[in-house]
Amino acid sequence: MKSFIDSSLFIYLNVKVTNEIIDKIEKFFSHLNKNYYLYTNVLALDEVLYISKKKYKVEYKDTMEFIDKFIIPYVTILGLSQDEYELSNIC
Repeated sequence: MKSFIDSSLFIYLNVKVTNEIIDKIEKFFSHLNKNYYLYTNVLALDEVLYISKKKYKVEYKDTMEFIDKFIIPYVTILGLSQDEYELSNIC
């Protein structure tokens, strides 16, 4: 089964939260990783960078290291092109 992961899950994995919350988030991500083909897109990753820095004061370098270590190996990054735009503009 396939699952799209939006930025919020990645943000909470990237920022400092209580041990109780991080344990739940890590277990959830592990469950998804074991049972689904995971996908995200470049816009979600851009939001992870922006919100992590703006709201939680995580340096871009640290978030990029997080993405490289914990997202790239496990999640397929979908590109966005004119084709996706045209599909969304069928109304």
